[in-house]
Amino acid sequence: MLHNKTIAVIVPAYNEEKQIGFVIETMPEFVDHIIVINDYSTDNTADIVEEYMINEYSYYSNNEIKFNREVFNNEEVLSLGTKDDCRIKLINHKENKGKGGAIITGYNYCLSQGYDCIATMDGDGQMDPDELYNICAPNTF
Repeated sequence: MLHNKTIAVIVPAYNEEKQIGFVIETMPEFVDHIIVINDYSTDNTADIVEEYMINEYSYYSNNEIKFNREVFNNEEVLSLGTKDDCRIKLINHKENKGKGGAIITGYNYCLSQGYDCIATMDGDGQMDPDELYNICAPNTF
């Protein structure tokens, strides 16, 4: 949360098994929700994101690990616990839609959840996570 606003970051990812962990690990603490859009990757991107979800959930909860599966716009959304138990969510595309399609899915999902600020950060780790503050709180500098 930043200035009492919920912050979500959309991470479009296609075959990013080597970098997606770095992107998740370097996400600033003020980001409430990390929405990874797995754009029908053929590598282990989804598995790696699921491991991060499990590790985060295990750290904050003693409850049994069981993925919640819901459908949003015909795509599978994986989460753990309640809405606020795990900040990482994974949306798996059933077909490759390209980066633009992944971002559209992410924005539509975030808008449906009522998040106050939505930003994107590529899954390849080339974007500086420190820039998110300037994007999400532009009136404070």
